[in-house]
Amino acid sequence: MAININLGPRQDVETFSQPIARSFIGFDPKVSDEQLWNANRGVWELPEQARDEQFATFSHDGTIRLVAELEGIENVDVDGTPMQALMGRLLHRGDPVRDALVGQSVDATEVGPSIIDTAELDEMPAAERYAPNDRAHRTFLITHDTEKWFWSPEDEAELVARTGAGATMRECWSAGGRKQGIEPGDRVYLLERCEGLPRGVRGSGVVSSRIFQGEHWDDPNRNANYIEIDWDLVLESDKAILLDILQRDVPGYAWTPRKSGVELHQPMAGEMDALWARHVGEDAPALVDVEVGWSVDDSRRRVLSTAARDRIREGFEEDGWEVADTNEDRPYCAVAFRGGEQRYLFAKGAETVGRPVFLTSGELEFVKENPETCVLGVLSDVEFERGSIVEGSEGIFTVVPLTHEEEAYVPVLYRHELLPKEPTKG
Repeated sequence: MAININLGPRQDVETFSQPIARSFIGFDPKVSDEQLWNANRGVWELPEQARDEQFATFSHDGTIRLVAELEGIENVDVDGTPMQALMGRLLHRGDPVRDALVGQSVDATEVGPSIIDTAELDEMPAAERYAPNDRAHRTFLITHDTEKWFWSPEDEAELVARTGAGATMRECWSAGGRKQGIEPGDRVYLLERCEGLPRGVRGSGVVSSRIFQGEHWDDPNRNANYIEIDWDLVLESDKAILLDILQRDVPGYAWTPRKSGVELHQPMAGEMDALWARHVGEDAPALVDVEVGWSVDDSRRRVLSTAARDRIREGFEEDGWEVADTNEDRPYCAVAFRGGEQRYLFAKGAETVGRPVFLTSGELEFVKENPETCVLGVLSDVEFERGSIVEGSEGIFTVVPLTHEEEAYVPVLYRHELLPKEPTKG
């Protein structure tokens, strides 16, 4: 059995009024599955049976649209009324449970949570579903042969513009002959080929699905292997890292793959990360997990945010500030006082290093209304085991002032992202 929540159409909400951080509720076909999960995992009045279920599905107009595997249910107080929110991880395309449920019809007249029958899927052996969770993320080259396929000028221009502005864009891409071995969170680089020869690397992204099969992109009579990729940056073709630079700076690789999905092993993968970072002007290379800035795994995000809150509080107290926690309905986590000074403390957890963190529209509005007094602490690059931070994994903790200047932020759909500057405190 599984919890199914029937979603209505999207409604924007005021962040300050929400018991969990979200700027909308309901179904929006233009946002990612991760945003839908984060917006709709709560707050609900769930039946008692819900605490025993393994999966949660979200439907709209009588069709299941996304699936999560549950790790628990948290209690949330809403104006004195006990409510609940789901905790867990979103299942990606290629997971057999997710693929079996998405697209199924459900009762569209049910409003809110209900229970649906998933007995056969509940009993599916774990070996059929999981790849090893503790394997290191790997790096692959995804090829684009311009003689065989090309974006339309409009699609290519949108991809370059949106990723250049800080947004991600999801696309389905050929995995070549690979039927396994690529997992969500793996890094990919886009190698463009012209006239059958490699021209250069012009894009980077993160895998957001397992490998799945679909109709071949060039032959409807056969299938091909695909992955979904969240492109984080695609350059114009003439700004690619050209072949001679690749051969010079990453000399251990032949740079002549004929199919997508060829792995770039270490140490070449690390050299490619560093080269790409220098080429696009980033301060740090390499994603180390599927989550970019804001963790997709909500249970991990909560653990990271709590740890970040503790770290920023301890740091200010060590510097002689008196720190008071705040209610959960505030955009900041604590207020620090010293003499006649006051600081509003924000805390974020990120599973990446050197990448942006996300602010909700409500948080950004508060920063604008309270200039020079808001401070952000970011905890990143920690190790996880079974949903908990590994003991002794200190991570990287950075404290930066939150500015209210518009140019410091890049809009990303319904959030804003800030790339922290030099560490500071007070």
